[in-house]
Amino acid sequence: MNKILWFLLTASILGCGKEQKVSSDEAKLIHNSYASTRLENLTDSLSISTKSLVYWKGTKMRGLGSHEGVVNIEYGHLIFEKGMPQSGLIQVNMQTIQVTDIPETDPIPRKNLTEHLKNEDFFDVDNFPIASFEWTECSLVGENVWNIRGKMKIKEISKPLQLTVQRKGNILEGEFQINRFDWDIAYRGSWVDRTLVDPDILFRVKLIPV
Repeated sequence: MNKILWFLLTASILGCGKEQKVSSDEAKLIHNSYASTRLENLTDSLSISTKSLVYWKGTKMRGLGSHEGVVNIEYGHLIFEKGMPQSGLIQVNMQTIQVTDIPETDPIPRKNLTEHLKNEDFFDVDNFPIASFEWTECSLVGENVWNIRGKMKIKEISKPLQLTVQRKGNILEGEFQINRFDWDIAYRGSWVDRTLVDPDILFRVKLIPV
């Protein structure tokens, strides 16, 4: 998408006004309004940069401890209709999951936790390398804020998901929380092991346009 067009799409939430015929003397006075009106009727797609990220945070012992990190977005696109991101698809490469709260100066615990997250106890990335979110509905809930509804797929399990997305500059950001057991992200150790890690995982998404 042309960068100027992206700026115009994200500069404001466009209304549903109708284009009006004007005389040549009036044209200059309503130039900006006319341009916006044309964009209202536009359907276009926007590619998401691979610089975009998903941030995750998991807790243990009912929040007494936590770990966090990032995972890379491999592919994404949004479909805009009348200035709103009506639908889209985001694909995440689970093999890129990283732990960021353990410093690189402690390589062994950092590596051990990363490998544990990748194995069959949690995301099983060898068998399920791609997670995705496909949204199919969007509604305006505030200035530059949308309510997004769709389905998230992890380990080939699809579940409905709803989140709020906000535009900040030319970046879209959203935050949501899931119960890991709904997607079989379940540590299969002893009862103590299974309950040590809290069920909720917090995700923050940062979408950067190409």
